[in-house]
Amino acid sequence: MHFSTSVTYPASAVKVAELWRDESFQRTKAERAGARRSSVTIAGDADLTVTIRAEIPSDVLPKAARRFVGAVLEVTIVEAWEPADGDGRRAGTLSLDIAGAPVRVNARMELLPVSATECTRTIDGDVKASVPLFSGPIERAAVGAVEDVVAAEKAIAVDYLKN
Repeated sequence: MHFSTSVTYPASAVKVAELWRDESFQRTKAERAGARRSSVTIAGDADLTVTIRAEIPSDVLPKAARRFVGAVLEVTIVEAWEPADGDGRRAGTLSLDIAGAPVRVNARMELLPVSATECTRTIDGDVKASVPLFSGPIERAAVGAVEDVVAAEKAIAVDYLKN
């Protein structure tokens, strides 16, 4: 299942990328997206890789599919960003993996400067679930989870960027 989403931030691309290096910001993002527990690893200098491992209640999945995964999903999200160009534009990839579940999310991302005080992040990718009879609902749930993380990130970013 293909998906595409975007979010606009009230700050420059450079400032938003700096925010992604903030471990507190990343933990808060995971919590707002529903994580019970999470760990964050941030690596890189000019390039940037953010890895979030989180335990999320499986109630985001259709009820019939929950019996295959249990009460908690162990989710790993990796955002790998290339170095910025002179304007602050970045390209990267996003992957989401759920331990023990045949579901994969792979996407391309871009951080695009709009002005000196605004930028847009786009995510364009695919979700693939290989669970007989449940692939469609699981794929829709995974897309919803990505959109929830993006929405949580924007809400938190607006608060962080005010300070």
